[in-house]
Amino acid sequence: KIPPDIQHMNGASVYVGFDPTADSLHIGNLVTIIALIHFQHNGYQPLAVVGGATGIIGDPSGRIKERDILPHSEIHGNIIGISQTLSKIFQNSLSLAQVNSTPPNIKIINNDVWYKDMSIINFMSNIGRHFRLSSMLNKESVRQRLHSPEGISFTEFSYQVFQAYDFLCLSRDYNCWLQIGGGDQWGNISAGCEFIHKYTNKIVHGLTVPLITTSSGEKLGKSSGNAVW
Repeated sequence: KIPPDIQHMNGASVYVGFDPTADSLHIGNLVTIIALIHFQHNGYQPLAVVGGATGIIGDPSGRIKERDILPHSEIHGNIIGISQTLSKIFQNSLSLAQVNSTPPNIKIINNDVWYKDMSIINFMSNIGRHFRLSSMLNKESVRQRLHSPEGISFTEFSYQVFQAYDFLCLSRDYNCWLQIGGGDQWGNISAGCEFIHKYTNKIVHGLTVPLITTSSGEKLGKSSGNAVW
């Protein structure tokens, strides 16, 4: 249930993040996009964050091994492709919306904008200090990888910190109160909610939706090689 103070908040926004690991979206992205469209049709500003920065790191959620590192040029091309696809989807959703007023159109944001001028020292001293190792280790995506033959690198382990900072920037700059993600994203989303409450004393929320999986239960993903485009 949406809190009453948010129901009547002007310009409130909701976001979904997309890693630019391919130049197109796939059917696994569809559920979160549908959820975002529902919020759009109810007057909330939809935000799509395409991870130009975090896509270089790679999210360990739902994965049994680390992602391959993509060249910057390929990530840039993927961001263009995903952004074009999202624009078309949300333009179509506006044309089909059966609501009294025109819903706000999608805003697509590359999270590289708030990292490109920040040094690693500033990030760790100002942001990293608010995260506790015990809580980070307890996230399901981390625990699964810790006990796997592949293990987990520090790069992937730190991903939840960057995603949490994304949420903070969106809350600050776009009045974003809700992050939507697949069921495997709960650890990252909850890390963001906890961090923002510590950092600003503001309460934000997370919503997860079911994953679309293969018949064997494996997550459909671009970099997993089993995506339906």
